[in-house]
Amino acid sequence: MAKGLILTYGGHSPEIAGDVYVAPSKTVTAGELWAGNPAKSIRPVIDAETEFIQDSARRHCQFTKEYMGGD
Repeated sequence: MAKGLILTYGGHSPEIAGDVYVAPSKTVTAGELWAGNPAKSIRPVIDAETEFIQDSARRHCQFTKEYMGGD
């Protein structure tokens, strides 16, 4: 995360694409998709995308637990 980067949170977290540079002192607002180099706000994130990302993360955590011999 860049020094001086400001993240704001509301109903949804911002989505920041992987392997991007967010310039210092940028304000990344909740509910936005940021991408590019340097990163910039691309568009609002819709609820279905947020739900998909959260569900995907939960499933990956469960797969990891199963692989490691957990529940």
